[in-house]
Formats: sequence, structure tokens, C-alpha cells
Amino acid sequence: MLGPLLMTAGCNPSIYFSTGTTVGLEATPPTGETPPAITFGYKRAELALVPVVEFNPPSDGQAKLTAKSSDLGCSETKNDAKPHNQTGTADTGGSGDGKAQPRQTTKVDAFSVLAVFHLAVNWFGPAQIEQHFATGCAARNLIHGLTEEEEDKRLAEEARQNLKEAEELVKTTTEGAQRLKKHAEKLENDARELKKKIEDDAGKLAGESTQKEKETREKKLRESGEKAKEWQQTAERLKSELNGINRLEEAKDKAESAQHKAEQAMNTEEVRPGAKQTKESAEKLVSNLKGSAPDVAALIKDAQDTLENVLTLLDQVKAKVPAKGTS
Repeated sequence: MLGPLLMTAGCNPSIYFSTGTTVGLEATPPTGETPPAITFGYKRAELALVPVVEFNPPSDGQAKLTAKSSDLGCSETKNDAKPHNQTGTADTGGSGDGKAQPRQTTKVDAFSVLAVFHLAVNWFGPAQIEQHFATGCAARNLIHGLTEEEEDKRLAEEARQNLKEAEELVKTTTEGAQRLKKHAEKLENDARELKKKIEDDAGKLAGESTQKEKETREKKLRESGEKAKEWQQTAERLKSELNGINRLEEAKDKAESAQHKAEQAMNTEEVRPGAKQTKESAEKLVSNLKGSAPDVAALIKDAQDTLENVLTLLDQVKAKVPAKGTS
């Protein structure tokens, strides 16, 4: 590599690209209790020296190199109309009559390089090794095409993921609210029954004639009180779940994000159909959320009110429990 560099030190800048690939396959036959084994090895090394300079042929015919810190794009020539007395980086070639003259502006390719390596090892048949190498405009255009397609694929995948998460949030919120409402209603019915039972036991306590009968009745009252405490803890837990269960707003944000990303992912033909389907599904979900969100909020509010009533009923149950040692 050093030889060509020294030989071309005073010449125009050049790209140097070197690659080395080693592929090996080792097969070991079975010996005794040792099964057969196949080992595949692959090693690759690449070296590229890519100068980033601009070649500007001045009007005096003496070529010179100008350092360039940014990519200049592919070679192209264009005419720009510019007054001859305006400050510029190139000669306008004024004619002396004050009129603007065509100006030649040359952009020289900034030594873009693309190398692609493909290896295929077949169990039956020969191994295939392919390497493609491109420089200049060809490399830049190919990279741009690949980059655009990859970007579309990335956005389309993110859109699908956002849509999936939005649908999961809607499902979790709706089903969770229905489950908690059903649980709250059952707990309310149980609390009503417990309140009725403890009121009956409290009424019978005054009519017990023996000490043993009174103690037995008081024991039942205390058991109802313990059950009321346990159910109150359950009601508080359900209230806590209800407070954080409504995630429809988050689902809406994710659906809108999926819609936006899918719309951005329609630049390439391969990705466009799937992105379009994702976009339509996201739009439909956002529209449905506008109608279902108030219903879910009302369901959650009903469940919260039911649990508040449960806590009130259970407080009334605990108030009927006699203190220990009163008999």
C-alpha cells in the first residue's frame, strides 16, 4: 500500500481500497464415541484510504487541490447568472457592459465508496463469494437508495409497533375497566349481605339468655367485622387499580404516532402497501377512540362510585361489632 501512495504523491488524489478474505471449512469424521463435526471459519479485513479534497482547475490552467471538509456531491455543471461586480468564488467573465455573464460552476465528486460482500456456503454444491465495488456517483446513488428503503422499513416497523401498542392499551383499558366494575358490583352485593347479617346478629344478641349464647353471638359479630376489614382492603386495592387503568389518551398518542410514521414510510414501492395499511388502521383506531373514550370513562366512574359505597357499607358493618370484654 505504501508504494502506490509514494508514487502518486504529486498526482491527483486517488482512492485506495484493499480487502482480504479467508474462508475455511473443516470436517472431522466420527471416532469411537465422538460424533462427526464440521467447523466453518471466516475472516475478513478491509482497508480504504479515501481523500476528501476538491479538484478546481483555475482560469490560468494550473491545476491545484483545495482541501474540502464536506461532501461535494456528484459532478455536475450549471450556469448561474450573476453580476460581474458581485463578490463570488469564481470568475464571472464580465463583458464590461455591466450585464451578468454565464458562470461555470463545477462540483467534483467527493470520492464516495461502497463495497458489498456476499458469501453463501451450501451443504450441497460450491460456495459462492461475491464482492461488488462502486465509487463516485454510482456509490452515492446506490447508498441513497438503500438508505431511503431502510429508513422506510424502519419507520414502517415503528408504525406497526406503535399501532400494536395502542391496540393493546385500548384492550387492556376496556377489559380492565369492565372487570373491575364487575368485581366492584359483586363486592357491593356481598357488603350488603354482610350488613344485613350483622344487623340480625346484633339484634339477637340482646335476646340471648345465657352467657355462652351471648359469647357465641359476639364471636359471629367479630367474624363479620374481620371480614369487613378484609373486604375494605380489597375495595381500596380496586380503587387504586381504577385510578391508573385509563390509558386511552396514551393509546391515542401512539395511534397518531403510528399514523404519522406510516405516512412518512411510503417513499419506496416495497414498503408502501404495508405502511398504507398501518396508516389506515391507525386512523380508524383514532376515530374509534373519540367515541369510546367517554363510555370507558363513565364505566370507570361507575366502578369508583360503587367502591365508595362498598367502603361505606363496610364501615357500618364494623360499627356493629362489640368491643371485647363487653359481655
